[in-house]
Amino acid sequence: MLPWGHAAVGYLSYRLYTFLRRRRPPKGVAVVALAIGTQFPDLVDKPLSWTVGILPSGRSLAHSLLVLGLVAGLLYRVSRGRSDRTRTAVFAFGFGWLAHVFADGYTILLGQPTCVNYLVWPLAICPYDEVDRSIIEHLLATDLTTGTLIGLALTAIASAVWVLDGAPGLWYLLRLVKERLGWQEQPVNP
Repeated sequence: MLPWGHAAVGYLSYRLYTFLRRRRPPKGVAVVALAIGTQFPDLVDKPLSWTVGILPSGRSLAHSLLVLGLVAGLLYRVSRGRSDRTRTAVFAFGFGWLAHVFADGYTILLGQPTCVNYLVWPLAICPYDEVDRSIIEHLLATDLTTGTLIGLALTAIASAVWVLDGAPGLWYLLRLVKERLGWQEQPVNP
């Protein structure tokens, strides 16, 4: 699945979770952490495999449920005793990461042969034909396949839901940038 598809699956899944649990859309800090989590496995595995060559596959280390479990446990332990905002962000990051890992196996639902050994890496490895190009080159070479169309459709749906939810995360990021740059509202003189 491509980055926008992962973001869409993550947002729609987390949106459903927050609706069922709290009857409201997700909050800004959670959506930012979720977005990072939905991209995290590819941001780790693809460069370390395709560019540096130290991982056997673009779906290995950060796509492994074993590694995710270890890191999630560590993050949970570190976030204990912290603010609700921090715990929410840690949970949302882990949620996005987990959504990414399972979304990569979506082709099983299409009845296509799919290797999901990456879920238990390093105990098992998928025999992928790895590429010798950057992530950008990979994205630019994307073909319009059924999988790509599914990702685009999910992205359109998730984008609409996100806008209807009030674009959570966007306002949080804008406020954060404004604070960091020291921008203040200028009073209007009549």
